[in-house]
Amino acid sequence: MASTGNYLIGLNAYTIWPGYIGGTASIIVYYQTRVKGVFTPGLVIWYACVAAVIMCFLYFSNGGSFGTIIYLIVMLLTIMQMVIPPRFQLWLLFGILYAIIFILLVLEYLHPDWVVPYHSRVERLLDHGIGILYTVFFITVVIVVFRRSYIRERNQVRRQNEDLLLLKAELEQSVALANDRHERIQIILKELHHRVKNNLQVISSLLALQYNRMEDDAARASLEASRTRIEAMALIHKGLYQNEDVSAVEIGQYLASLAGSLAGSFGYGSEVIKIDVQLQQDLLDIDRAIPLGLIVNELVSNAFKHAFSGIEQPQVRITLIQRGHGLELQVADNGRGLQDMDDLQKPGSFGMKLVRTLVLQLNAQLHVEHNKGTIFRIVIT
Repeated sequence: MASTGNYLIGLNAYTIWPGYIGGTASIIVYYQTRVKGVFTPGLVIWYACVAAVIMCFLYFSNGGSFGTIIYLIVMLLTIMQMVIPPRFQLWLLFGILYAIIFILLVLEYLHPDWVVPYHSRVERLLDHGIGILYTVFFITVVIVVFRRSYIRERNQVRRQNEDLLLLKAELEQSVALANDRHERIQIILKELHHRVKNNLQVISSLLALQYNRMEDDAARASLEASRTRIEAMALIHKGLYQNEDVSAVEIGQYLASLAGSLAGSFGYGSEVIKIDVQLQQDLLDIDRAIPLGLIVNELVSNAFKHAFSGIEQPQVRITLIQRGHGLELQVADNGRGLQDMDDLQKPGSFGMKLVRTLVLQLNAQLHVEHNKGTIFRIVIT
């Protein structure tokens, strides 16, 4: 627009073609940065160099500091504000554009003969009038376009915020429902474990009544062994409904309760059994806790029944140790040794069959050692 006006009023040709070139360069840069979203420092530096060359031609060919260069500077500032990200504006505006203006002023001062003056006062007034018109028009268009863009982006942001708030509310409602369902499930599971524990204790009581009425020693021993196994499982379910996590058992507390119950049933004090649990977390999942509890029940019961005849200070040590990602259970006693425990050596011994079955269920390995007593080691990988 400005170059066409310069052509109509008959200004120097050097004020016309550089204007078209600069306008074309501005359109290219605007399209790349605002429409395509592609910004590179090299693109802006290229544009700044083109603008510097054009400003030199227009400055000296159009009256120097008395010409319309001020309008070109205003438009360049506006264009750079549109296409340059904020982090690059400071050094581009002050480091390049203002440096070019300063250099042009110095060159005009040193070489005033380089300036091509206006031919007449009318020509100068027309050039300034056209410069004012296209500058006001350009700035108005930019303001209108950017205002519409700003309103559109603000509406988009508002809609996005509304969508996010709606999504947040839906998520919070979903989380609240999930927490409520989780709490209900926890309550139901606790109630389930409580009822299972009660039922097992009822069975244990029935076995105890039957035990008292039977006269055959072998039958009585079988009933007592079955009762202790049921008690071991009942303790597991008791620990489950007493914990916050109904899928895991506090194994240290469970082993202490189990050992104390076993010692009391065989007429020993709780000090006879020492328990050492060395785990990163004391909680153990139910799938491993029940087999381990039954194994401990069998081995400790056998120790009390067979190992301590003639032993003045009987001791049973239960150790559960973390081994990498696995566990190692040790049940040791200071009894007479495995060679005197004939029932454990018999192939038909139900207790040892149960232990071996549970070891296989845990995908573990059973090792038996005889050293001042008997040591059973179950290594779970």
